[in-house]
Amino acid sequence: MSGPEPHAVARVARGLRAAALAAKDREDVGPLLLGLHPASDRYYGSVAVPAAGVAPADVDARVLARARDAFAARGRRLRVELVEQDVPGVADALVALGLEVEARVPLLVCAPQDLVAVDPPAGIGIEHIPSSADDEIVHEALQAGRAAFAGAADVTDDEVARVAEIVLDGGLVAARDAFHRVVGSGFAMAPQEGVSEITAIGVDERARGQGLGTALTSAITAAAFAAGVELAVLSPGDERAHGIYARVGYRPLADMVFLTDPA
Repeated sequence: MSGPEPHAVARVARGLRAAALAAKDREDVGPLLLGLHPASDRYYGSVAVPAAGVAPADVDARVLARARDAFAARGRRLRVELVEQDVPGVADALVALGLEVEARVPLLVCAPQDLVAVDPPAGIGIEHIPSSADDEIVHEALQAGRAAFAGAADVTDDEVARVAEIVLDGGLVAARDAFHRVVGSGFAMAPQEGVSEITAIGVDERARGQGLGTALTSAITAAAFAAGVELAVLSPGDERAHGIYARVGYRPLADMVFLTDPA
């Protein structure tokens, strides 16, 4: 791809911005929009995102101080997410003010016509869990995906209760092995602006190396498109994940930047 597609970048950024703020306590601090989780103090539960059209000069020390205070009042540590090509220079401005880049990863997109269907490995079945499912089933699926990441906290009851608010109905997908154990999961966020983020894909170490991550990604993305989503997006954590998503039909669009406050 020769360069970012401005209209697609802006649309995806709008969708991700709305998703980041969904089902959270909203507080606007000038050019930064804060989404504060109403109950959990988990690091990734709250986030700040730049408003549309923000320029580097709009972000100054006073804005950052107000955002820090709002997070601190909830016992949270300030973190910011943004699509770099949507708000050029803003990440650099935040770094100049004291934030640190936690990660800069490719933002990949997939359209319905590009999706590649991938079957799960032999002996593993993939199921779609509706938002009306019992809490125990939802918890089991979420916990299986999170447990694949070292050091991840356990899923809370509050997170289970909020699934119906933030996850596409039927977009929570779990993989079960021949012993009926959940060995992988992930989900599609409820769509915003026709865009759904595919996230939290994790595979238990017992089931790795068989292509299950690829099959899960394909199944979750297919569920999003079946629900009317027009663009699916995700951010790979590393080159291996990037390769998995490329095999499903995802291609680079822009760069996602995650910033953290060391203060």
